[in-house]
Parts: sequence; C-alpha cells; structure tokens
Amino acid sequence: MDESVTGRRQPREDIVAWHKRIGDAFAGPTGFVGERVFLLRDLEQARASDLLGRFRGYVCLMDSFVDFYIETLSAPWQIRRVAWSARARFLQALHTVNLWRWRAAYQVFWTGYSAEALSLLRSNLETVLLLGAIGGQVVPWQHVFGESALPPDSSEEDLQEHYERERRKLDRKIATHLLGGLSKGAADSLRRWRRVLHGEVHRSSNEFLCQVFEFAQGTPVPIFPAYDEDRVTQFTNSSIFLAFLTVRTLPLLQLAAREFGDSWSSRYRVLDDSLAFVVQDFPKSLGRAIEELATRHFSFNLPDDSAETSHA
Repeated sequence: MDESVTGRRQPREDIVAWHKRIGDAFAGPTGFVGERVFLLRDLEQARASDLLGRFRGYVCLMDSFVDFYIETLSAPWQIRRVAWSARARFLQALHTVNLWRWRAAYQVFWTGYSAEALSLLRSNLETVLLLGAIGGQVVPWQHVFGESALPPDSSEEDLQEHYERERRKLDRKIATHLLGGLSKGAADSLRRWRRVLHGEVHRSSNEFLCQVFEFAQGTPVPIFPAYDEDRVTQFTNSSIFLAFLTVRTLPLLQLAAREFGDSWSSRYRVLDDSLAFVVQDFPKSLGRAIEELATRHFSFNLPDDSAETSHA
C-alpha cells in the first residue's frame, strides 16, 4: 500500500505492484475499478433528484440557512477590528463544528440514507441546547468541559471518567433549565423528540438484526435503502426545528449589537421569520413546543434589540 493508506513509505516498485494487483482484481467490464460503486452512486443521485422534486420549498429554506450560517461564521474574520474574547473564540469554534455536522447529516440525507442522517442530527441538537444554555448564562462557557479539574498527573482513564461525569452533570443542568418554565405538554414533547434522536443513534444494530431476520426468511435485503416516508419526514421536520433554534443563537457571535452590519441583520430577520412561519405551520405538538422553547430560551440580542437587552 502507499503512504496515504498505511502512513509508511513503501518502495515504489511495491506500490506499483500493489496498484496493479488490486486493479486487475476489481476492474469491471469497462476497465474501471469499483463499477458497482458507480451504480450505487447512480441510485443515490436518482434518490436525490426524487427528494428535490418532493421538497423544493424545504431545499430553498435549508440552503438559505446553510448559506447564512457560512456568511455569519465568515463575518468575524472579515470585519472584526477588535480583539477576540476567549468566549467569542469558543462560540465561533462550537458553531463551526456544528456546521460541519449539520452539513454531514444534510449530505447523507440527500443520498437516500434518511435513518443514518437522522441519527447524525443528535449532535446538532445537543450543541444547540448547549448554545442556548450558554447564551442564557445558565452554563458558563468555561464549564463545558467540567466545573472542576483533576490534578495534571491524572491518568487518561481517570480524566475520561471525570469528563463523562461532568458531561452528564452538564446535560442534566441544561435539560432542567431549558424545560423549566415550559408548559407540561411542551416539556413532554421536547423530551420525546430528544429520545427519538438519541434512539436513532442506537437503532442501527436493531435494524441490522431485523434485516438479517428478513434475509433468513427469504426476503432479499436491498443494497440501497427503500424510500422511508416516516424517516424522511422526521429528518425534514427535525432539521427545520434545529435550524430555527440555531439561527436564534447566531447573534451571540457578535461582540457588539449590529456588529455584522445592517445587511446581515436584515437577512437574519428574513430567515428567522421564515423558519418561525414554517414551524407555526406544523400541527403537531412538537411544533408548538419548539415555538415555546424558542420564545422563552432562544431570544439573544435580536438585531432590532439594544446591546443592553442581550442575554449574552
């Protein structure tokens, strides 16, 4: 193997021989390696085209959200003329990683793997809840990695156990804050939604066993997953809800009111209003719960507010 695979530098003649051997073994009728992968890509592209036809409004909304997210994360590097605070750097990094994970889930969804995409949204949910807690001054950003520190000579195992304990404590604190003050129906709906996304992370092993059982009964298991209306709906709804809450935290990235300018503030308002409009259109209890959560815990120095009214 070459260095890019093994991390070691092999003699060139060995690399050439390895390339030839694997190429000869896996070249298809047209001479390309991995022709079955090309076929799978064709299926994925066909599914993406089908989804685009079904969800044009959703695509417009979500692409606008991601575009604005990128604009917002780029703004501080382009216009900021004052020193960054440690808190500002932390929030910038947290949002940037959140964008990476969001984009990964979105890309997986469009290639047809809706259940897998839904499981990836769980990290976005935990991140946006953390951002809400930091913005509401419930959790100091310095405590994200724990309120206390172990001695520097602690073992890796002790450090890992300590971090896990601190993280569970932080999660409980965030949940108590965000659900506090909400109506019982809203709190129950949010708990169920969180359990659904959490369950998707662990459900893959169960689905694997179900597919093995079907195969054992003589039912072929398709290489490419069939269209799953329930999972697709769960993903689109959950991603809209998460986008709404995420947008509400973007003003926290500003070091001063309207730092990013009037044009940014105008687009922010359009996107926030658009997401709120779509959420209002959901008849299900979760939509009402998201509205209640956003109103109570996700209003951070909106562009028309003054700096003095910020929770940041």
